[in-house]
Amino acid sequence: MMAWVMLGALLVSDVAPPARAVVMPLRAGPNLPADVAEQARGLERMLVDALNRHAPFRAMGRDEIVAMAGAEAAHQLQGCEAESCLADIANALNAELVVSAGLRAFRRGLALDASLVRRADAHVLRRASVHAPSLGALLVSIDVIARQLAGGARIAADDPRLAARLGTTPAVAEEVAQVVRTSPDTDVMTEWTRRIIQANSEPGFHPLAVGTLVLAAGACVLMAGAVAGFATGLSYYATTLQGPPPDETLEGWELPAYPNRINPDGTYNFPVLHLLIPLLAPVPLLLLGGVALLAAAGVAVHDRMDVGRIPVASTGCCRDEEELAEARRPTAARRAGPVLATLGSLLALGAPWCLPVMLLGGMFCGTLGAFDGAAFIGPTVPLRVSDFTAAAVFASTWHALSLGALSVGCAAVGIGSALALVGTDSHSLVDDEE
Repeated sequence: MMAWVMLGALLVSDVAPPARAVVMPLRAGPNLPADVAEQARGLERMLVDALNRHAPFRAMGRDEIVAMAGAEAAHQLQGCEAESCLADIANALNAELVVSAGLRAFRRGLALDASLVRRADAHVLRRASVHAPSLGALLVSIDVIARQLAGGARIAADDPRLAARLGTTPAVAEEVAQVVRTSPDTDVMTEWTRRIIQANSEPGFHPLAVGTLVLAAGACVLMAGAVAGFATGLSYYATTLQGPPPDETLEGWELPAYPNRINPDGTYNFPVLHLLIPLLAPVPLLLLGGVALLAAAGVAVHDRMDVGRIPVASTGCCRDEEELAEARRPTAARRAGPVLATLGSLLALGAPWCLPVMLLGGMFCGTLGAFDGAAFIGPTVPLRVSDFTAAAVFASTWHALSLGALSVGCAAVGIGSALALVGTDSHSLVDDEE
């Protein structure tokens, strides 16, 4: 569920943020639904956690304040709403900043408004507001509020909470810190953003390769169907269309293009070439299509494995969101991948239909004598016409089954690849965005 977010941040002071801030209890608006009001305490805790990830100061919530100052301070904290009163509470806890937030309902959903107040003069330093259609969508936007209140503050490379704040592993955080320490012109945000894009951006080569391979496989399957149908029809009908009647009883009958008469045992000397061509002609194309299909599946699996990807929590801080949004935009190669894969699937699905059409075409060419004479060369094999017909039927059946299996497999891989590529068209650079 996605929230539509309206952000406003007002920076009225260039004073560097101090080290500690008190987060006041969340104020619930008068028209807030009862079930939403019950979740205010949890929303308050989430805001404290988000501020501790994004802000340079240390946020202190109600639970920590109660533990530090006791129940009396907690009671005073609960009844304090005016910003001048907030400054008094912060002064008592030796905090330089106060974070005040309120949850209200409006016609199209919920709104969370927050402000960062300076303790010394109760002056508002920054404001932030998030609108969302539901409480769930609002919870997703808590980090947006924290980023706005943090005001784009820089984070130090030696921050002991660096890994938690970046939302990654200690090892990755240490690599970022090491680069910042050795490069005076680089800060944590710049290096962290660069590393996210470098490690988590998917190259356009993968989807383009998948689409191209599926297209090649589909074209091979389609051509194999055409070759199988045409070769079977041409070879069979060039030999037998003008052959003896089914009972094979006519003495002295001979094949029109082959000089041998009928053998004493009632068989005819059929050219071996006529038997092998229909059976083997499409095999190279079938093998090539199968290899291309397996290669497409392998590249697609490798693409989904995200080799070299680093963990980046969506709630992490200190990254250039605009630069990440630009890096998420799909390239032309990534957009072309699903189109090519879909086209390859359609070609593959046309192979079983191409087989009978080209079989009829081969029959027609056979009746015209297109294969006569030149094909009646080489060794022969004595067969009855019924046996030769059975061989042709076997070849056609084998082609139909192999083409059907390969075309369905190719179409499945192609459609699956296309859907997967479309689903990741705008690739997520962080772990929890999709």
